[in-house]
Amino acid sequence: MEEKEIKLTKEQFLTLAKLVFAGNFLLTFAVDEYKKRHEEYDKMMFYIVEKLGREFGYPDLLMDVEGHGDEKIQNMIQEDIDLYDDDIFWGNLIKNLSIRDFYKKYSENEIIKMTKEESFNKLMEIEDFYEEEINKNGIDNLVIKLDSKNK
Repeated sequence: MEEKEIKLTKEQFLTLAKLVFAGNFLLTFAVDEYKKRHEEYDKMMFYIVEKLGREFGYPDLLMDVEGHGDEKIQNMIQEDIDLYDDDIFWGNLIKNLSIRDFYKKYSENEIIKMTKEESFNKLMEIEDFYEEEINKNGIDNLVIKLDSKNK
């Protein structure tokens, strides 16, 4: 296997380590079905963050103050992780509410008669409504309505 050399400054290494950790965190967080692939990701993350970290003067990026876990590097990027989580949450909420309301508003027959452009535009109108509402009011106007069967 051919090897290549990459020269990095200490600051570039730290940026790379954060990116590798964030990517590994994202790709391995919740899915256990791809264990073998996760092992490959973990090995690469540990190689870059831990082994190269020692060479760059960051021997404990994967350790918290008590010496366990990967909290130190995670704390460095936690604000970015939180912003990402929020963006994904709101985007998925808007998308799912819009799709639900689209199918409530239009019958199957009406949808079949629409062109792709028409159905897309109608769905985007609903998404725009929810995006504006959520940007203005957050979850203040969001209500879960339970019928008598679900109480």
